[in-house]
Amino acid sequence: MSKPKIDTVVTLTVDLGSINQTNKNTTVTFSDNRTTDPGEPKGKPSDYVSSVDKGKNITWQGAPAGYVDVIMVFKKPGNSGGADILKDPSNMGSGGKVTAKIKDKDISGTESYYVVFLVNGDTTNPYIIDPKIKINT
Repeated sequence: MSKPKIDTVVTLTVDLGSINQTNKNTTVTFSDNRTTDPGEPKGKPSDYVSSVDKGKNITWQGAPAGYVDVIMVFKKPGNSGGADILKDPSNMGSGGKVTAKIKDKDISGTESYYVVFLVNGDTTNPYIIDPKIKINT
């Protein structure tokens, strides 16, 4: 019996007292509502891979809530992101979260993408990080 398909929720937990543009990859920790493969690195944005189900949604949210707002998720230009998993190239946020649709087909490999977020509502200093997603098979 196959597992039911579910939406994925990714949480970016930010060390508010330490984050700056230089150390963002060590002061932001990624987690999600799914069990990732045992061999996948967890936490560090540039190494983190979230598993998603085809045809479902993925939502990115910040923590602590009210202090970290995810405002946009978008694909890397051209083919530089690898696999083409996100349905839309650009996804805007609302209420501190961004939700995007996953393509409804089998796609192998990972897609690197950009997540843009704000800390303490500071629109003059957005942070951009580049995690990855892959479709469960």
